[in-house]
Amino acid sequence: ELAARIPLTDRGGLKELTEDINIISDKLQGLSLDMEAQVRKQTDRIKHETRSLEILYDVAASISNSRDLDDLLTRFLHTLKEVVHARAATVRLLTHDKQMRLVASIGLSDGAIAHEQIMPSQHCLCGQVVADGVIRSGTGIHNCDHLAGAPLFPTDDIEVIAVPLQYRERTLGVYNLFVDRQQT
Repeated sequence: ELAARIPLTDRGGLKELTEDINIISDKLQGLSLDMEAQVRKQTDRIKHETRSLEILYDVAASISNSRDLDDLLTRFLHTLKEVVHARAATVRLLTHDKQMRLVASIGLSDGAIAHEQIMPSQHCLCGQVVADGVIRSGTGIHNCDHLAGAPLFPTDDIEVIAVPLQYRERTLGVYNLFVDRQQT
């Protein structure tokens, strides 16, 4: 019992011995708590590294098992959505006429997906990401709702994160991750 202490007495030499034992007990208890914290910290680090390796494995397996680019992007979309705990996710590719073609979607209604097959890139966050090649986020998805013709989610506390899909310094499309605002 690391919290146990010997009651102090006024009896000569026993008082000093009791104080010394209690001081040693305090230090031992402190070391034990510090060791537990270090073990927790290392366990968390190992869990994080293990998760990172799982993600890398999933991506590598997706690359080797994919039939075409759309299939590869869809497989990676599932991994990306899971990693960030997104409510929904989409991946779009830029077409030759500067439109955004929906490749895959997870978590959106069939009605929203039907309206979002082809979207103009210049009127949305996706278009900004394609133009700039930088990750962007937006707290309001009203523009997405407007372009889709209906609300994508029943609540307004959604944030969209747009991640450029780049290859050889050229932006080919964008991943959209719809996350709960309190997660960001």
